[in-house]
Amino acid sequence: MSLSASTARERLQKVLGDSVHCVLDLRDVLLQERGALEQRDTALLGKSADLKESCIRKLAAFEDARGEISRDAGFSASLDDMSALTEWCDKDAVIRNCWSQFTEIARECDALNSTNGAIIRVRRQQILAGLALLRGGEVPVESYGIKGSETTGFGGRELAEA
Repeated sequence: MSLSASTARERLQKVLGDSVHCVLDLRDVLLQERGALEQRDTALLGKSADLKESCIRKLAAFEDARGEISRDAGFSASLDDMSALTEWCDKDAVIRNCWSQFTEIARECDALNSTNGAIIRVRRQQILAGLALLRGGEVPVESYGIKGSETTGFGGRELAEA
């Protein structure tokens, strides 16, 4: 199928507008997750994880739709072809501006998610270190093996003997 420039523009504008709203929701969820981590609120953390998963599923569906529009217009679905597609159908830069806004917020979400992940890793290391001290062992040092798998040096000793 070969879409006209105006049809592609109309469909892209809808998908990218929905994507921007969804990535803004994701940013809010990541900020909520950060607050839950700071407050050590496990209930809110679980709720945030569910909401984050939902946002990511929606964003994946929007990305599939964007790729479909791109293919239907005769372009590849790759992100690299997005500029060629918008050059073709977006003479007044509405789509480019929306895409730019989306990618900027997505980068912010990536940074927030990385920070939240780092907080979780530090807390996990603190817990493992506390358990190791209780068990009378050495404090584990977290590292990664050759294949990227996590190793902690954490043994499976009992906390107490009966």
